[in-house]
Amino acid sequence: MARYIELPDGSALELKEGQSPVEGMMAARQLFPELFKKEDKPKQDTSGFKAAASAGATRLGGEFELLKGKLGVKSEDEAQKEYEAAQKRAQERFTPTEKGFTEEPLLKFRELLGGSVPYMVAPAAAGE
Repeated sequence: MARYIELPDGSALELKEGQSPVEGMMAARQLFPELFKKEDKPKQDTSGFKAAASAGATRLGGEFELLKGKLGVKSEDEAQKEYEAAQKRAQERFTPTEKGFTEEPLLKFRELLGGSVPYMVAPAAAGE
């Protein structure tokens, strides 16, 4: 009696005589590599508290790089490039909602709070 293994796309592959399912799956990976490609990461949520906090922390890190340049810890050109890169990453990470406070008050509040938290926590942590 023929034995089969199910492939990721739902099709079946017949196992050879004496071949275990694990061996069959390894052979299938070699024969059909496109079926076993890893899925892309799910798209990150770009709104809400977590996205705003993440973007705020990234922006704060970029501003810290500018401070290093002004203090002479690193060259100002290098600091400016790192700042601009951080701003770009933050912009990609967080997209504010188009709706206003009257339409989505809780979402807007969470975004406002998330964007502010890094700027409130950093001085408190530095003071400890």
